[in-house]
Amino acid sequence: MRRRAWTEEEVAFMRKNWGRLTPEQIGKKLGRSLNAINIQSRRLKLGPITDASKFTKHEICKLLGGIDHRKVTMWVKEGLLTASIAKTSSDSKKCKNILQVTPASLERFLKEHPELWDARRAGDIKKAIAAKNLESEKVKLQRAGELKKRKIPEHLKPAFALFVVEVAEKLNNKKSQKDDLDKYLKEKTAADIKKYGFTRAQFRWTEKEDKKLRELFKAGYTYKEIGDRLGRSEAAVGHRLARIDVWEVQTCQNLTK
Repeated sequence: MRRRAWTEEEVAFMRKNWGRLTPEQIGKKLGRSLNAINIQSRRLKLGPITDASKFTKHEICKLLGGIDHRKVTMWVKEGLLTASIAKTSSDSKKCKNILQVTPASLERFLKEHPELWDARRAGDIKKAIAAKNLESEKVKLQRAGELKKRKIPEHLKPAFALFVVEVAEKLNNKKSQKDDLDKYLKEKTAADIKKYGFTRAQFRWTEKEDKKLRELFKAGYTYKEIGDRLGRSEAAVGHRLARIDVWEVQTCQNLTK
């Protein structure tokens, strides 16, 4: 029996809905087996099925000021941060590090372990959590709308009504939750500024620091030695050197000769 060839329309449907629908749902829509969907997803290199309403490890690292991804992994392993592994149709071993963290889990971690993160370096946490919560509510409301279009059996109508009420109540409770988080973040930022003595804006590298950085690097100092002299971490020195042209000044001088 010859296998049915994939059409351009089917491929486009998979690309568009990968991550929005489960492999089983895609298979049902296209009249394909789950095995066929899994094989095609690998051919198309569609990757894991991530949930847009949850934070990835990369997003958390960026949100908390560019922290090392190994820190997040450690927090999860130690049970400090609750996370799940993104669903995938490919080998789970390849996707073991693709973590998914709910907004509630991240907020709980930030509040329970303030000593593990620096509010001065962090981005707009409140805005990020609100955006993820909005994605979650969109999915729930979309599901409610889809169910409403269908003919719901009489014995299921009470349960459906409770589901719609639950979604509405959660939306109404978001404001008080935001206010609580906003208050906590302001207190945490003030505490970190008091503890360390400077604000997020002062983390930016100045032209004077860049000049000194170039001089020390060219003189053969190690990242740690440079960091000790500039009041920066070893990692910060490495990241800055990767972002600037260390030999820019010397090159310009050579061109003018």
